Amino acid sequence: MAYIGLVSPHKYWRKKDWLKKANTVLKWKNIAAKEWTQITQNIIYSQHSWLYKTLKETDSNIQLYPFPDNTNNEILQTLVDCITKKNYEKALSIVKISEEELYKDLLWNKEHNKKANTQRPEDRQSYLNTYIEEIAESEYKYWKDAFIFIRDAFLSNQQDKIILSNFRARHRRFDSSLAESLLKQTIEKENIQRDLIINPNTSEYFEWWDFRYIPKNNILFAWYSSWWSRNSIEWISFVQNTFDVPSDNMLLVRWKNAFHIDTFFSIVTNEEGELILWIICDEICENMNEVKNFFTDKNIPLYTVPREYWIWLSEEKTWYGVINTLNIDNTLLSSGWFPDSIESVLQKQWIKRKVAPTSEFRKAGWGVHCLTNQI
Repeated sequence: MAYIGLVSPHKYWRKKDWLKKANTVLKWKNIAAKEWTQITQNIIYSQHSWLYKTLKETDSNIQLYPFPDNTNNEILQTLVDCITKKNYEKALSIVKISEEELYKDLLWNKEHNKKANTQRPEDRQSYLNTYIEEIAESEYKYWKDAFIFIRDAFLSNQQDKIILSNFRARHRRFDSSLAESLLKQTIEKENIQRDLIINPNTSEYFEWWDFRYIPKNNILFAWYSSWWSRNSIEWISFVQNTFDVPSDNMLLVRWKNAFHIDTFFSIVTNEEGELILWIICDEICENMNEVKNFFTDKNIPLYTVPREYWIWLSEEKTWYGVINTLNIDNTLLSSGWFPDSIESVLQKQWIKRKVAPTSEFRKAGWGVHCLTNQI
């Protein structure tokens, strides 16, 4: 049984910067902001329903579930209360981050700001206040109505273990705590046998967007950059050890310019869930030779696609995002079609194809895989 979690859109999408970008991309400057926001939201809800329907039709062996409504979540309400009353010490304890950790971030940011020539709060108290303000914006005005970012708060081996993320973006640290309570509810309700695992090393970081894991082959791919990465080497090792992945089944993928590994990598499995081929946008990968060698050693075909099939957003163009796929046994679900040459290969491999348009989600740099998570 495959357990698929599906994120939910909500009324506060208009607060996201991507709607401004979407306006630029679509040249909707002649439509009142309120009107185009409503139009966009209607399309989002429609596409979300389409994705849900497509998933339901994919395989009878899938259990779809929405995450519990967190509008009245007690932990969230307590946090909001603390922030409102400026009880920052208690707020930090709920988020599970210390002032010392924030101070380390401040020191790192000072160095980064010099290189980037950007201005940020550079004294300890201002930095703490800014952090709390970011939490307030995120938790009180955004997460209060739906937990859209549940998708990158944990990584499951889809067998018996779920590792909760520890975000490098500190104002998102609370997401994992909230995800933990929501997952416990879901696991209990659906009677799913999973252990929730928290790495005690809170000074390092990880989020599941930057991993792709294939349970049947016990193969793990991790995205990493020495300059900026949402994964640290220590946490990558923790995931590898927790899932008992041997070193020859582990590949560290380095990037040139990408959001996450699932924005330029796509896995394809057969009916038994075994990895049979991989699709990659090679322009984005920095260590392509190492990636090729890995697949050659395992006798698994590797196919490449041009840049427009990955996920990226600029004011000039929105890429297709087709490579952001969800693979369930021998069904490959995406937001569009690959080039004919690759679709032909998939057909010969008896891969079932399902397409669910996610054009509005893509404008935020999200696609089918970003909108789902497997427990």
